[in-house]
Amino acid sequence: MSIGNGVTVNEIFRRYHKAYCKEHSGHIPPQHYKVINALTACKTAYLGGHLYKCDSCEKQHIVYNSCKNRHCPLCQSLKATEWLLKRRSELLPIQYFHVVFTVPEKLNPLFLQNKKVMYEILLSSVSKSIIQLSKDPKYLGVGQTGFISVLHTWSQILLLHPHIHCIVLGGGISKDKKRWVSCKKDYFINVKVLSARFRSIFLKAVKALYRERELYFYGKYKELNWKNVFQNLIDILFSKSWVVYSEANYSNAKHIFDYIGRYLQRVAISNQRIIKLEQDIVYFRYKDYADNGKVKVMKIEAVEFMRRFLLHVLPMRFVKIRYYGLLGFRNRGEKLKTCRKLLGVKEDELVNEEIPETWRDLYEFVTGNKIERCPYFKKGRLIYVEKILPYRLARVP
Repeated sequence: MSIGNGVTVNEIFRRYHKAYCKEHSGHIPPQHYKVINALTACKTAYLGGHLYKCDSCEKQHIVYNSCKNRHCPLCQSLKATEWLLKRRSELLPIQYFHVVFTVPEKLNPLFLQNKKVMYEILLSSVSKSIIQLSKDPKYLGVGQTGFISVLHTWSQILLLHPHIHCIVLGGGISKDKKRWVSCKKDYFINVKVLSARFRSIFLKAVKALYRERELYFYGKYKELNWKNVFQNLIDILFSKSWVVYSEANYSNAKHIFDYIGRYLQRVAISNQRIIKLEQDIVYFRYKDYADNGKVKVMKIEAVEFMRRFLLHVLPMRFVKIRYYGLLGFRNRGEKLKTCRKLLGVKEDELVNEEIPETWRDLYEFVTGNKIERCPYFKKGRLIYVEKILPYRLARVP
């Protein structure tokens, strides 16, 4: 069977979830089952919905409910747009930096088998590195700066590649809280310095967890339970330079938020990248950064596609977007007001972007279409008729 344009991650899961569960029987975590069930049921009769009728053409239209799972590609666009609008309203007239922290591939076994603690270490190591160096007089010397960190775990071909995207303010409030201290133009903190500090903090935290027996290794990685093997891995990682990438955007800070916002709430792969599903093979586009970012096509079996996708399911209640310092949630409004005052920004100069209050308004903002408009002839108005019970709850006559 072949499906051309229009194939989605959800459709692949619906067609192959039984084959996947059979092939990986006994090795599927409960959280993965939850995601599989959500993606297969999303926007189908299984979750129920609402029946509408057009007041012009009198055609009926069913709107099925969404699963609202954070790993579902169909349920993320409105969330991402809402986040982006809120962040835009908080922009300061300064430089912003996009900083990316990555870890060596040799750490993948630790992440695979200890996701929650390793992702926590990754995020905390990034935040400590930025905070420590921004306070150091040799680099920035501020009392407090602000940044947002976003965890991503995938590569372009859906393999494990944990890394952190940060949006960092280009400066901060001085230690005496009386002036704004700006970074040098197009320069935040030397990436080599950031890399060395990040590596040191991260590996020390990993060693501490190992000593406290909070890291677990099994299967083909069980040899890491031996102290000499684990220490050899740490020594190799300490001897290598880690990659930290930093880019300023001082022409228009909105561009950084637009860039991050485009895939902030996305999962490992968007539906737009999938080309087709043919004879149990999924074809999708990816950028090969080892070949100057050329766009290529990868083809893998549908069950393997599912396995790779599920590699990036986050632990329960794990928060992947975090806010620090001047951009932290606590008293954010007051802190930003202080920043604007130190930067000489007057309240009447602020341009507040209107944020849609309801999901209907947000839908119209994103799509340009009114949700009540008839999808067939775009003229009539949809009138609510009745609620459709979820398939599993529907009464049998």
